[in-house]
Amino acid sequence: MRKLRVAMTNDVYFPDVDGVISCVHNLMMNSLDLFDGVVVAPHHKNYIDEFPYRVIRVKSGTIPMYKNRFAMPKFDKMLKEQLDEFKPDIIHIHSPFGLGKYAIKYARENNIPVIATFHTDFRPIFRSIVKSEKIAEIGVKKLGKVFNGCDRVLVISDQIQKLAESYGVDRKFGRALFGTKLSKVEDKSQLVQRANEEFNLKEDETVFLYVGRTMKLKRIDYSLQMLKELKDRGEKFKFFVVGKGMDLDYLKQVARDLDLEDEVIFTGYLEEDKLTLLNARANLFLFPSLYDSWGLVKVEAAAFATPTICIEGSNASCGIEDGVNGFTCEDDLYAYADKVQQIIKDKNKLAEIGKEAQNTLYMTWRDASLALLDTYKDVIEEYNYKNNIKKDI
Repeated sequence: MRKLRVAMTNDVYFPDVDGVISCVHNLMMNSLDLFDGVVVAPHHKNYIDEFPYRVIRVKSGTIPMYKNRFAMPKFDKMLKEQLDEFKPDIIHIHSPFGLGKYAIKYARENNIPVIATFHTDFRPIFRSIVKSEKIAEIGVKKLGKVFNGCDRVLVISDQIQKLAESYGVDRKFGRALFGTKLSKVEDKSQLVQRANEEFNLKEDETVFLYVGRTMKLKRIDYSLQMLKELKDRGEKFKFFVVGKGMDLDYLKQVARDLDLEDEVIFTGYLEEDKLTLLNARANLFLFPSLYDSWGLVKVEAAAFATPTICIEGSNASCGIEDGVNGFTCEDDLYAYADKVQQIIKDKNKLAEIGKEAQNTLYMTWRDASLALLDTYKDVIEEYNYKNNIKKDI
């Protein structure tokens, strides 16, 4: 019996980096022996793919305000030929824009099942661009129609399913699983010692961490304002902001304006070995985002038994039980400061909660890939039955 042939599409891809790109890449890397996969993604001039899986590069362009390259499949005459040659058994789209729409159309014309993962809430992004709730909602509903062109929509949680339904999505839902390539670290004492040496930290110093794109939607500035309140209360700490993005200069200015230049370290992109040290050394991961649909970073922090604090009721807080395997607080600056101040008073208790985060939130990409293979088989079987297709795979 041959392997399944799976085509994954994403409207942005390496060398650009974000959570969805990371998800697609890690699913492919952990499925090399599970199915024959190809990623369909935008072309980047002078970028050479060096992956153990195939990438079909599509003509691309840029969108004002964004530096990423976006796929423009309508202008690529070779794409259909390449897909015809690959003969996918199923197509999995990871973004509902040009390439996702093209993939759905191609799937329907070729009698192939297609699924989508609902990764991102585009509502706040649309609002920030068009400055109109009404117009943003029109855009949201159009995306909902794209998802409704699929046979199944995968979501990470019940909360995200409700979010998708608010877009008008009424397809059959399934579960998406997101993991980490990081291994669990049972004893991080040596990593902590190395981190103290590498980043000139005192043994008992409180360390906060953020890892990801430096953009306003992540509300890093909200954490900075909270930390200013803690500083005014006499608390001592360091806050490492790891990553780069369109609002990095803005965030650096906010830190200066709040007189946090000595406490906040913007590292930019960090190599994995140094990021590992910070993940292990951090006492608490600050993640007040209302934008993220899940937040892989909390899983990565959990690999090192580092707990995360999120806003209660946010999608980012999914899987976190306050005071058990992480923390949640109301969306109020002073409540945020009160909660963090209370948390850091008992470092031993904080470490216990970090261990529980490791026990309950941690999942590998291999686990996620195995579950995804089962989903593919189920969708294909259901599609073939509904359409009276007899095909052995």
